Amino acid sequence: MNAARILSALEIPVHDRVDQRVPKKLLQDSAAVASGDKTLLQNGVEEVTWVAVFKPGSIGAPVYKDGEREYLEIAVIHVRVRQEARTARIAELVHRSIPYPVLLLLEQVDGTLISVAHKRWAQNDTTKMVLDESSADVWLDSKTDEAVDAVNAFLESLSLRLQSRNHLKDLYQGWIDAVNALQTARFTGRFVLPASREDAQDQRGLLQRCRDIDLKLTSLRAAALKEKQVPRQVDLNLEIKRLRLERERLVSLMNRI
Repeated sequence: MNAARILSALEIPVHDRVDQRVPKKLLQDSAAVASGDKTLLQNGVEEVTWVAVFKPGSIGAPVYKDGEREYLEIAVIHVRVRQEARTARIAELVHRSIPYPVLLLLEQVDGTLISVAHKRWAQNDTTKMVLDESSADVWLDSKTDEAVDAVNAFLESLSLRLQSRNHLKDLYQGWIDAVNALQTARFTGRFVLPASREDAQDQRGLLQRCRDIDLKLTSLRAAALKEKQVPRQVDLNLEIKRLRLERERLVSLMNRI
């Protein structure tokens, strides 16, 4: 899926559009980017566009501030990256380079990565922002995902019109919840936005546990194929069966949210 379709789904008002090219050197020169990652940005990024900015006066959502963070504005950033580029790492670097929350679209030839991440002040330096937790990311393929009902429902949920106006943090959280809900739908086949903060936390926790199990299953299957000793093969296959059952249980819990 190309980034243009996702941007269209956001329904960004004209007065919030910026559509300004950003020199990628600005990302490279950020104090948050280590020297080794500057080369990654230089070689992997083709073009950076500041698409839009949402501020309290333009969208009717007040600033959010507490002892750990502040949300003064939200940016929409579109980055074209080369096909061989490490998208996950580039997404992290872009988030770390920009001191306010970003709805980030990383576009390659065969699809687009949507990435969102909360930020907070660094504990030892309140002039710097750091990622509060790992980003919520979802990849939209250029072909197979176009016709999936869950993806269509996800795109509809992104509209700025549908996001909370309690404050900017809640507005941004709506996009994080949507990304996690689409990731969950890839386990359950159903796209369901959480009805409460508690449901959102439960959904995210179950999603992470299923991901962890899938990683373990991949490793165990590879080990089982290589194992020559029959007793060890039996042990590995029993562990695989146990994890499959646990995964089924977790997916069942996902379906109850």
